Amino acid sequence: MGNWGSHLYDRPPQKLGEFVQNNLRPSEDCQKQIDQTVDTICKVLQDAEQLPLVISVARGGSYGRKTVLRGNSDGSLVIFISDLEKFQDQSKNHSELLSQIWAQLKCCQLTRKLEAKMEIQNFNSGPTTIQLFAKEQSITFKILPAFNALGLSEKPSPWTYRDLKRSLDMMKASPGEFSVCFTELQERFFNNLPRKLKDLILLVKYWYQQCQEKLAVSFQLPVYALELLTVYAWEQGCGAEDFDIAEGLRTVLGLIRKPGELCVYWTVNYNFEDETVRNVLLGQLRARRPVILDPTDPTNNVSQDNSCWHLLKLEAETWLSFLNESPGPSWNVLPASLYSTPSHHLDKFIKDFLQPDKTFLDQTKKAVDIICKFLKENCFRHSATKVQKIVKGGSTAKGTALKNSDADLVVFTDLLKSYTSQKNERCTIIKEIHKQLEACQQAQDFEVTFEISKWKAPRVLSFSLKSKVLNECVHFDVLPAFNALGDLKSGSAPSPKIYAELISLYKSSDILGGEFSTCFTKLQRDFVRSQPTKLKDLIPTPLVDLHLRGPESGSCPFRWQVHRQAAGTERGKLAAQGVLLKASPAASLTCHCPEWSRATCNFLQSSSKAGCRQLGVGPASQEGRPHTLSQSSTSTQDTCCQVYLLFSQVLSPQVPQTVPGHSDLHSYTSFFLPFFFFFFVSFNQCF
Repeated sequence: MGNWGSHLYDRPPQKLGEFVQNNLRPSEDCQKQIDQTVDTICKVLQDAEQLPLVISVARGGSYGRKTVLRGNSDGSLVIFISDLEKFQDQSKNHSELLSQIWAQLKCCQLTRKLEAKMEIQNFNSGPTTIQLFAKEQSITFKILPAFNALGLSEKPSPWTYRDLKRSLDMMKASPGEFSVCFTELQERFFNNLPRKLKDLILLVKYWYQQCQEKLAVSFQLPVYALELLTVYAWEQGCGAEDFDIAEGLRTVLGLIRKPGELCVYWTVNYNFEDETVRNVLLGQLRARRPVILDPTDPTNNVSQDNSCWHLLKLEAETWLSFLNESPGPSWNVLPASLYSTPSHHLDKFIKDFLQPDKTFLDQTKKAVDIICKFLKENCFRHSATKVQKIVKGGSTAKGTALKNSDADLVVFTDLLKSYTSQKNERCTIIKEIHKQLEACQQAQDFEVTFEISKWKAPRVLSFSLKSKVLNECVHFDVLPAFNALGDLKSGSAPSPKIYAELISLYKSSDILGGEFSTCFTKLQRDFVRSQPTKLKDLIPTPLVDLHLRGPESGSCPFRWQVHRQAAGTERGKLAAQGVLLKASPAASLTCHCPEWSRATCNFLQSSSKAGCRQLGVGPASQEGRPHTLSQSSTSTQDTCCQVYLLFSQVLSPQVPQTVPGHSDLHSYTSFFLPFFFFFFVSFNQCF
């Protein structure tokens, strides 16, 4: 495939997808010839009378997962034989079985017309393998007799894994020794992945191959580990069928740079419910990192070749540093979930993965100061209306921001002389601010990228400040508000008359609670900002990962009072057990909890000015994959639906309190739950 430099370092990021298609995917003709030959071999093995009854033949390795690289690749043919009635039987009569299989393969080679050339390695010199050649493509298959652990089931039961653990202990076998029995599960796990994700896997495998050639070493780390890491990165950071493959590669290499923190696992085939399986999983999660668990076998940590990770880390840093002249974005993916982080590492987890970069925060502060000054000097310049002050609010101002978090700029003008005028005059003020923001964007130079939202909605105005180097940004909502507090001095309490007037207004109208909370942004900000740093570190800790998707057109961007994660993805993490949602028509909410086998929600109440709506949970495509809460309405009126969600448990129902760090998290959450319960997320349709 040529040398290292000519293929990766010389490839512009935007050309990587084309490079995969032209250089890394096997040609269709070669693939077809090999597929036909494999079909013939499998049929011969299943029909052979000289063998014990062959239940089925599974296709594993890169070939079975459909992640074959052009050139040389790997595969396996796993032959499930009826005489192997339990895991331990695989080591019995092994030589005799292989001898019989070898004879059938030799007969197939001599008597059948095969589309691809086949070579058989003599079983006496090592594991039985066959090599298939079709023009420039070759695939080496291991031939592996195995116990049919799944039987007639498509999914393993907890009893299967209990039996697996018992067999490993009896045989004193290495963890993962019987993972071949779950080859069909591996194949299914990869079956539904989009083609572009498999292209990304090919690119990562090619990078790994080139690392070995460059360093002139042969790593023992199976490519399966990097395939799983790539799937994890895509599930956590993207999830879309179409994506920028360069972003994906940067993300995977970024994770490879952190081997000492990697802890990746799924609960699609096993979970924490069964005691035996739970103990196995807890042992794995407590193990020295990196940990990448086979999603089909909880005993199999496929990342245990620690000797190669340091070298791979250096190579990943080299490749990523090559892009420094034109840095590109990557997905925001943590190397481990909060749930698998030991309690004594929580401080480090928060600092390394949750909190924004200090340099970026300083750049953002400078940019916001410039924007505020510009707005104050230029808004309503040719009228009697003046901007009295601009107050910074939201998570960033309170000191509780996560990476890619939220902020508010609350603009107080003398045009708004009451709560009702705030509601009536909001559109006029937003139009003027929008015009001046565009002028500021053109007139000023910023250390960050200043992007104004393209959403056309007179009710709310948003913009983002993005780092030019890091994958970090802050989302801002610009909110006009009535100056209810006047010139209240810091530390002073507002007059009771302010609240009396507000309560009276609520009683006499159909205004929703919290409508005028922006008037008190300074009090909110100062209350949280004054809390100890350690407490503020705890506040943004994500317990639930939510994806919010809105109507394709005709609505405003979502406004999240708690946190918004990635720019443009409308994805957020909420540090709350009970979440109050105010949803516009046709909105939907997806609860994405990779560690949960099922995201359980109870829908306690649904109401709307325009009438009832239908609420329901859409089925996940697979256990442990996203579940969707859909909301539908035929009404085109401006409505607001309040949905109270009560998640059945603060922590994953599959993860017991004995997981390292969970007891601490549970105690934290129990204490702060009353405060978090009334945090709310709102995304409003414009009036």
